[in-house]
Amino acid sequence: MIYIIATEASGDKIAAALVRALYDLSNVEIHAVGGESLCNVCKNTKLSDIFGISGITEVIPNLFKIKKFSDFILRDIKTKQPKIVVTIDSPDFCIPLAKKIRHILPNIKLVHYVAPTVWAWRSGRAKAMAKIYDALLTLFSFEPQFFEKEGLKSIFVGHPAAEEFINTKEKRNKDILILPGSRTHEIKRLFPVFLHAAKHIAQNGKIIVATLKRFEYLFNTQNIEIQTDENIKKQLFQTCKIAIAASGTVTLQLALSGCPMVVGYKMSPITFNILRHIVKTPYISLPNIIMQKEIVKELIQNKCTSQNIIKACTTAKTPNFDRNTVIPQTGSPSYVAAQAILDLLDT
Repeated sequence: MIYIIATEASGDKIAAALVRALYDLSNVEIHAVGGESLCNVCKNTKLSDIFGISGITEVIPNLFKIKKFSDFILRDIKTKQPKIVVTIDSPDFCIPLAKKIRHILPNIKLVHYVAPTVWAWRSGRAKAMAKIYDALLTLFSFEPQFFEKEGLKSIFVGHPAAEEFINTKEKRNKDILILPGSRTHEIKRLFPVFLHAAKHIAQNGKIIVATLKRFEYLFNTQNIEIQTDENIKKQLFQTCKIAIAASGTVTLQLALSGCPMVVGYKMSPITFNILRHIVKTPYISLPNIIMQKEIVKELIQNKCTSQNIIKACTTAKTPNFDRNTVIPQTGSPSYVAAQAILDLLDT
């Protein structure tokens, strides 16, 4: 039996792709906790109680809820006795949880999927993970070196987004796409700023907001199209004139699709002031981090204003992104990840 844990929207999608691959390659029994995507592909999924909780000021009020959910997972794993537990993304939740799992079930195999950003901040997590996990599956080709030097087996499997998002080089229309984030607090901070900018540059095109279904209620739909269908979102990445996006996995998806974009992000002042002193990378968006240069414009905190977004949109071009940094030579990312987990299951 394999037990999978995903507590964030991006991790949930990665988990769903992994489960589909595992089912294609084997008849292994899978139990999981996660979100909507994981629930759709694995009938033995418990819907996560802590989806979308992140950031210092957001986590603190929810500490009891997080502990309660962590305790539930521990009891469930102890009852089910899986051979492998796969934690996905969310290192601040998953690493302490994995440590507790290791304590109660010392012979279990532990795998983490999606490396924490030790190359950007908190490099000590690499050493901590090496003491807990049996293997790490990384999305980007430059990541294994940071963990292997600490003794943790690390496998570059690639990013599942590379399987879904392709630059077809279609002619783009005049529509403006808004992607305001996958958490309530992100949307509330960013959407008004993004919408104000979009209204100034829309001209004859539509303004389309791509979001998750559970967030539809947050948007005023007057003269704005709200899109929650994942397949249609992929098409929009290939056809819209430009995207105004919150920093996150979606920026990589846009880059893979060849969509011009401007990336904006705001967080609570407390969180921002702490992070700006400890983050080592000069970039926040995945395309820039991976390419180690600014191939898409980033507007952070006080610079994330409607006027700055409008100005940046006038010069935004198709990102010059190298797909080889997120695609392994051995095959499809989700299947490479699934096979690595099945290989560990057999040992």
